[in-house]
Formats: sequence, C-alpha cells, structure tokens
Amino acid sequence: MKYTSMLCLLISLIGCASQPPPTVATDLYARLPHYQGIEHYRACVLLGELKLTDQQLQTLRIRTAKDPEANLCDHYLSARQQLGPQAIQTFLANMPTGKAQIALWQLHAEAGFPISFTPPYITLLNRYASNNPRALDTLISAIPYADASIAQQLIDLLANHYRYQPIRVLNQLQAWGIPTATIQLIRQHAEHPM
Repeated sequence: MKYTSMLCLLISLIGCASQPPPTVATDLYARLPHYQGIEHYRACVLLGELKLTDQQLQTLRIRTAKDPEANLCDHYLSARQQLGPQAIQTFLANMPTGKAQIALWQLHAEAGFPISFTPPYITLLNRYASNNPRALDTLISAIPYADASIAQQLIDLLANHYRYQPIRVLNQLQAWGIPTATIQLIRQHAEHPM
C-alpha cells in the first residue's frame, strides 16, 4: 500500500511537471468570454498584442465562421492575428461606422488609455485603408461625429493617406460630405507633417 501511494504521488508530480504553466495569452483568452464592457475591451486589446496558440487560433476561426456577426473583438483578433483575407474582410464589415464608431473611442478612453493613443481597432482599420475603400470610408465616416481629440487623430491618419493617394482620399472625403475646412486641415497636415 505504501509503495502504491508513493507511485501515485510520483505519477501525479511527473504529470504536473510535464505540462507547461499557462501563459498570459492562454489565461486571458480563456477568460475573455466572461469579461464585459471595459474589461472585455482591455483584454481584447492586450490579446491583440500577444501571440495566440494554434489551438486558440483554430477556436477563433471556428467561432467567427459560425457567427459572422460575432463580437467585434473576435473579428479584430482574427484580423490582427492574420488569419487570412476573409478575416480582414469580416473585421472591416463588422467595424462600426459613423456615429456608432464614437462608442468605441469612448470605451477606449474609459478603459484608461491616453487620449493620444489611437484605439487598436482604429489602428488596424487604418492599416487596411491604404488599399481598401471600405476601410477608408469607415475612418472618414466618424469625422462628423468626433469631438476635438478624436477628430485630430482622424485628421492625422487621413493626412497620411492623403499624402500618398490625394485624389482617392479627396474623392472619398467629398463623397462623405466632409466640410471644406476639414479637408483643408487634412491637406495641410499632409503637406506639413508634424
């Protein structure tokens, strides 16, 4: 009996030692479905900066394939983890536009990020705006509803695109009915970057 107990204890210890300790990404990814609001946003932003395991990526693929209108975080993570062109298109299709986008900026501010730190969802959107009209439209769509700090960040992002594709950006700004004064600010920032 004594040897059996020792053998069981030894097998248990070997089993525990052979499994790697959970990583921050593993732990956070497991908890993500249980978070809501600001905690969910913070967790998603952090996960976007971490490398997910193959199993987590597979789970993410399945979850977003089953529900194309799943949580924006899932689509952001899929696009951020570069799960392919379809993941990017689904992220862009689910990204809020216009006035609805302001809620994302507010959530970002409420989560404690500095005003000068552009929300990662917007940063990712901006990455695709250089060659995707939908992404550029989504950036532009928030301008009429943005407060001063958000508007300034959007102007800076759009000025960068204007610098390399002035006609394309100008056409889309005009299509959205963006005021001439705002377009002039974008042009000035493009010509004289800070």
